[in-house]
Amino acid sequence: MILDLEREDPPTYYEELTSTTKEVKRKIQFYFEKGFEITFRIKGYLEYFYSGSITSISYNNFNILLNGSNEATFNFQNIDDATIHPSTYQPIRYFEREKLTEDMRKAILKRDNNECQIRLDGCSKIAEEIDHIIPVSKGGRTIFNNLQASCKNCNRKKGGKINDWRNIKNQNRTSKKI
Repeated sequence: MILDLEREDPPTYYEELTSTTKEVKRKIQFYFEKGFEITFRIKGYLEYFYSGSITSISYNNFNILLNGSNEATFNFQNIDDATIHPSTYQPIRYFEREKLTEDMRKAILKRDNNECQIRLDGCSKIAEEIDHIIPVSKGGRTIFNNLQASCKNCNRKKGGKINDWRNIKNQNRTSKKI
């Protein structure tokens, strides 16, 4: 279903919104009323956190003062519901690592042709491990699109950093057949 979020007839239109979008709006409204600064992520861009004070809310979107300097407008539909929380709460500290199944491990190795995808100095090019592109310590999940094959050397060098140097071919992981 394609939503026209520019419509201005909320009473009937609100029923068409997805339950996730309604939940995002409910949470944003709650934090706005309480005066909390919030942190959240945009769907599809989970490597970036946005933090700030909510300045206003309309039917479709909300404005937020990011880090006290720039005001930005976000559409409720684009916010990842599970990532909305007060800025003072650090969910990574309480994050529990999801289990990497043997089937998922084999699928990642097959997708990446058993080759290291990081390719730093000293790379053996032979994948021996599975690496989180966005590390668990930074909120990365153990999901297919956030995992890549790596050699031991590259995985150790990369550590808990976000892999900004990864190969461009890793950007379109979903199009590869497994």
